[in-house]
Amino acid sequence: MREPGPLYHVTLYITEDKRHSSFVVKGLLELEKKSYIELKLKTLPIYIYNRYVLGQGKFTFKKKGYPWCLELVVSEIKKRKSIRIGIDLQDWIDQFSFHSFQKCDLIYKRALTATSLNEINKIRKNFVIPFGPNCRATVTDNRFKRINKKIYLRNLLIKAFLNPIKAIDKIMKYSYRIPIKQISAGRDGFLKNPPQKKYIFFQVQYYNWNSHHSKVLNDFRANIIRRLKMAFREQFYGGMWFQGKIDKKYADCISNVDTEFEIYSSFMKNASIVISTNGFGDSIPWKIVEYMRNGSCIVSQKNKHLFREPIDKDIIANFETPDECIDICKKLLKDNLTISRMAQQSRLYYENHLKPSSVMKQILNESVSLL
Repeated sequence: MREPGPLYHVTLYITEDKRHSSFVVKGLLELEKKSYIELKLKTLPIYIYNRYVLGQGKFTFKKKGYPWCLELVVSEIKKRKSIRIGIDLQDWIDQFSFHSFQKCDLIYKRALTATSLNEINKIRKNFVIPFGPNCRATVTDNRFKRINKKIYLRNLLIKAFLNPIKAIDKIMKYSYRIPIKQISAGRDGFLKNPPQKKYIFFQVQYYNWNSHHSKVLNDFRANIIRRLKMAFREQFYGGMWFQGKIDKKYADCISNVDTEFEIYSSFMKNASIVISTNGFGDSIPWKIVEYMRNGSCIVSQKNKHLFREPIDKDIIANFETPDECIDICKKLLKDNLTISRMAQQSRLYYENHLKPSSVMKQILNESVSLL
C-alpha cells in the first residue's frame, strides 16, 4: 500500500490537436482526481517547421508543421529528477515531431509497427515505445477548455501574420459557408433504435479528401459494407455516412442508422458482432477502443501496428479480405459462447490496457523507473 498523497508532479504541454490529446488529458485528470499525481497544463510554442521524417535508414527534417506531439515533464514528488516524455498520437509511422525528437527522453508513439520500430532502434535504440491505440474522450475540465481557446486564438493570429491574404480568404469562406449536414439514409429515413435480435454493426465515415489514401480507405470499407449487406441482409446494420454531398460511387453504401453519437453507441452496444477496418496509414482506428470499452465481440481487419500489450484471437478475430470477414461472421453468429467470451475478453483488455487512466498510469510508472 502506497503512502497517501500524489507520487508524481506532471506538467503537460498541449498542442493545437485537442482531438487526439483529449485521451491523454482525460487519463491524467482521472489520476489527479485519485490524488495519484499533481497536474499542471501548459502550451507548447507553435513550431512552423517541425516535421522529422523516417526513411531509408535515417531521419530528415522537413519544412512542414505537422505532426503534433504532446510533451510531459514528470518528476517524483520526493525527488528533484525529472524526465520529459513525448506522446505522438498521429496516424503516420514515418512522421515525428522534430522538437520532441530533440528535447524528449522518450517518445510514446501510436502509429508504430514492428518493422518501423526496428528501423528506429538502429538509429536511436529504446527511444520510441508503442503507445497503442486511443479513442475520442470527452473532457469537461475548465483548464483544458481555457488552454485550447488560448491556443486557437494564438494560432489564428500567427497564421494571419504569416499569410494575411490566405487568412482573410478562410474567414470569408467560413462566414458565407453553407452548413454541412451529416447524411445517412436520406436524412429522416435512418434508424434511431437498435433491433431486439442478433445483428452485425459497422458504421464509418466517407472521407472526401481527394487523395490516394482516402480513396483506398473508402474503397475497402465500401467493399466490406456491400459484402455484409449481401450476406446478412436484415441482420446487418450500418454503412457509410457522409458530410454534405454523397459520392455517387458509394450511394449503395449509405448507412441506415442515424449519425448522432448516442444513437451510434446504442447500436454498437446492442450488436452481436461489430466490424472494424484500419484507419489512415493503416493505423489502429478509434473504433477498436470504443468497441473494447463497450465489451463487444470484434471482427477486425488485420493490423500491423503495435498494441502496448499483445492481443490474441480470443479478443479480436482478424480478417484480411472481405470474404474472410464474411466467413468469420457466419461462424460467430452460430456460436453464442464464443461471442460472449470474446466480448468479456475485450472489456477486460480495455480495463487493464486501454482505459485512459490505466494507460497514463503505466506510462508514468514506466518512464519514472528510468530515472
